[in-house]
Amino acid sequence: MHQEVRKGITQAKFNETAFSVVAVELVIIAIAAGILTHSWIVFGVSLVGLLICLQIRKVAIIMSIILSVGWGFVAWKLAAIFDISLTGLIVISILATLIGGGYHIASMEYAEDL
Repeated sequence: MHQEVRKGITQAKFNETAFSVVAVELVIIAIAAGILTHSWIVFGVSLVGLLICLQIRKVAIIMSIILSVGWGFVAWKLAAIFDISLTGLIVISILATLIGGGYHIASMEYAEDL
């Protein structure tokens, strides 16, 4: 019984941390949208829209897949700066995509719990 409660608390803490990471990710996306369009309105609407998308299960899954692939792409670009081999770039990108996917899945669980 105590083991299950402890595991549940640990999972809840991880989900909360993952949601914080994804929230920062969404803020960065909204900031980028606002800067690219030179509009505070686009920033605000983007941020609110992305947060609402987390509450709609099917949309959140699609958004999570796209953002997880984005993690892989960013990891590829960052690793390419260091002249890593193609095989190394692929491995790093796959790992980043999987890590991003884990964070997004955990953040969707946290958003559902709210």
